[in-house]
Amino acid sequence: MREYFHTVVWIATKDLRLLFRQPTSFLSTLMFCLLLVFIFGLTLNLVAVNTTQLLPAILWIILLLAAVLGMSHTFTHEKDNSCIQALCMAVTERSSIFLGKGLANLMFLLVIKVMIIPILFLFFDLQATINPLVLCLTLFFGGLGLACLGTLFNTLLINPGGLLIPILLFPIAIPLLISVIELTKVALGVSTQVHPWLLLMILFNLIFIVLAIVLYDYVLEV
Repeated sequence: MREYFHTVVWIATKDLRLLFRQPTSFLSTLMFCLLLVFIFGLTLNLVAVNTTQLLPAILWIILLLAAVLGMSHTFTHEKDNSCIQALCMAVTERSSIFLGKGLANLMFLLVIKVMIIPILFLFFDLQATINPLVLCLTLFFGGLGLACLGTLFNTLLINPGGLLIPILLFPIAIPLLISVIELTKVALGVSTQVHPWLLLMILFNLIFIVLAIVLYDYVLEV
């Protein structure tokens, strides 16, 4: 078990080191998010709407698109160097590849969120009282779900390429998106319903993480 977790951390560290050593993917995702913030902000300034009501949906649309764009790098180095099979043979359990890649994607998304959310709140001149605990939990578990789905579908589409990822990711992520949007509303004081959406978010993460770990050997062979 110790060796298993050591492998997970090693894969995640390797991917993060490569990502920030060649930050093209990170910078392009960050600039894309900033562009979306500017577009949404400019559009909503033209109409009289309650931005606090719309902000949770805008936030998670931006983060979902950022996840699709940013996580396309998941198997880039292995694919370019034709060493996917070598990576599979180097580990004792192939599910450790999923967890390592997923952890790296989660850290990538968390860094993007930390940089984008303050700018988004300032740009929309948010006046609401924020519940930091609910907001942090929502951002973490929402990012965890997106990282899990992104890693799984990037594995499925190593050979066909990344163009099909949005087609698969968007419909399956709908329950997660609904729950995190509603919980973000709670964090901003717009809504008070916590338990059903929190339960949905946690169940979604558990189901897909367990399924991915159990089926990852088969996924790599597809």
